[in-house]
Amino acid sequence: MKSIKFTISIIILIILFLTIDNALSFYGKGFNFFNNKITYSYNTDFDSLEGFKIEEEGFIQIIGSGTRINNSVEVSKILEYTYNSAGIFCEILDNRNKVIFVKVQYDNKRKPGTRIYYTFVQKSEINKGLKWYKVDNSSFVQLLEILKLVIMFTIAITIVLLIIHLLNKKQVVKK
Repeated sequence: MKSIKFTISIIILIILFLTIDNALSFYGKGFNFFNNKITYSYNTDFDSLEGFKIEEEGFIQIIGSGTRINNSVEVSKILEYTYNSAGIFCEILDNRNKVIFVKVQYDNKRKPGTRIYYTFVQKSEINKGLKWYKVDNSSFVQLLEILKLVIMFTIAITIVLLIIHLLNKKQVVKK
């Protein structure tokens, strides 16, 4: 009976872990077990040196720190982003500390090397119903990261206790 409780506990903890990891993947900090993709098979990543960035599947940076947009603006960091079928919308801080909104689009019909293109937009042009993801190290994201670590630790302890319980059960049966 005890092993069933341990097993159910492990399953519940793993479901919680996967749910939290799924939420963190939108901030570039999850393990991406569900392979979360934002539009056009782009994914997010958080690098401790470069900060948050949006990448293509081959880990090619689409937009992030250092990206030059139309040869006039260099991205310092992405503040928040959203996406829909029309593209990815980013609120960025440029290297002159100016906040700019950029639309990132992908066009299969364009020549290789120019398929990803950027346009400057006003925030009012962006669909108001979209969910914006703040990518700074907000307390919400930090809380999720801590919760993920606690759940990972709890899963490990529960598995060890289950193994110890099963080993003790085998020894009792042998006597």
